[in-house]
Amino acid sequence: MRPSAFLLAALALTACDAKGTGNEDTDATGNNLEDTDVTADTDVADTDATDTDATDTDVQTEYAKVPFVHAGIYTLNSYLHFHDLVVTAVRYRVTPPASNGVIVQDPAYTDNAGLYVDLDNTQAMPEVGDLLDFVGVYVEDPVGGTGVDALSTIVIDPIDTNSYYNVTGTAALPEPVTLTLADILDSSVAETYESMRVHVDGPLNVVSNRNGYGEVKVKTVGGSDEVLVSPRFYDIIADYPGLGNLDSFSGLNGVLFWERGAYKVATTTALDVAGYTHP
Repeated sequence: MRPSAFLLAALALTACDAKGTGNEDTDATGNNLEDTDVTADTDVADTDATDTDATDTDVQTEYAKVPFVHAGIYTLNSYLHFHDLVVTAVRYRVTPPASNGVIVQDPAYTDNAGLYVDLDNTQAMPEVGDLLDFVGVYVEDPVGGTGVDALSTIVIDPIDTNSYYNVTGTAALPEPVTLTLADILDSSVAETYESMRVHVDGPLNVVSNRNGYGEVKVKTVGGSDEVLVSPRFYDIIADYPGLGNLDSFSGLNGVLFWERGAYKVATTTALDVAGYTHP
């Protein structure tokens, strides 16, 4: 996690603004000096004529914000509560040790809006397009890297009684952000869109056969930048069994995922590979 100074300043200003507006007690006498809630005052019980109550006791849920995770505002290993984030990718493994997980994204934001949610093999899996309300532990998962080379992750352990997730509805997927292969190779750019839906314009040539992880490298026609396409969330080999060197795509969609020291485009459906051709 490498939050920029600009992002930290902008998010800190947002947090200050949220605490400085709409919270003042505007009763006629103005004697209530203890109204310190950070959300708009909607306590309908605070309406007596003399306003002699000492404290404002309304309680409202404060949901965590995904951009604040990426800015490093929240404490590692703390419990965070998120609401109505849309599932954009699902990873299901039948057997351990590899755990299941989903990518979620907040459609209210255009960057720093995605998270990986680590689930257990014993839990029922949500589906792409589900809206989730969940509580989990915030970690920076190395996924093959160390230190800042980590993936922002929320862990929901089924044996942890403080963690849970609920499906609250469904929603359309956020539109993918268009990136170049050079953007994906530049960590200062790519981290802004970590765990978000992305699109790469083609034509793209496949320039390697599948490695031991089922990945292939692609590059633009006439270009030199090469990026891995990962099967972590959906293995397109089931739809394109001949996938390998010299194949081509007219375009590529997926989620931008960090693992084993690199950002990769992880496919989520057969439709993520557009215009596949096999020589």
